[in-house]
Amino acid sequence: MFPQLSPTSIAAVLLAESLFGIGYNLLVSWAHSHRIWHVSVSVVIGVAVTGALPGLVWFGAEMPFWQAGLLFLACFASSGIWMVIGSTRRTVAKASHKRQTIPPSARRIRDDVVMDLSALAGEIADRARAGKLVAGDLPHYVHQLHQAIGALNNL
Repeated sequence: MFPQLSPTSIAAVLLAESLFGIGYNLLVSWAHSHRIWHVSVSVVIGVAVTGALPGLVWFGAEMPFWQAGLLFLACFASSGIWMVIGSTRRTVAKASHKRQTIPPSARRIRDDVVMDLSALAGEIADRARAGKLVAGDLPHYVHQLHQAIGALNNL
């Protein structure tokens, strides 16, 4: 007969997964700041360990498929939430370092492009509501979108 899962073993594995997530997030943060490995390597290692831990602890335990799926989902959530939070923080910090002030002339161009795009969206919506939007209008709208993109690319 296969061993059954106890609530204590489930709690212990979820706690271990959570601690792994916190520690691994710190390791990934350090590795990325020193450019040791790429983010894809971090994901592969994190998923492998997150899946291996409950597999090793509960090896041979008999349970319905849906229960095993829920337990593995809980393990991924326990470890993954810390990794998602850390990744979000690193992304925001990286973006804030790259943020540059926009000169007034570029701001005016950007605002004009936003107004043009807003007017274009309104025009498309009005024509669609009136039932007058036809496939022949597409080249005109695509041309206007490309003009807006070109203006933004020239900033």
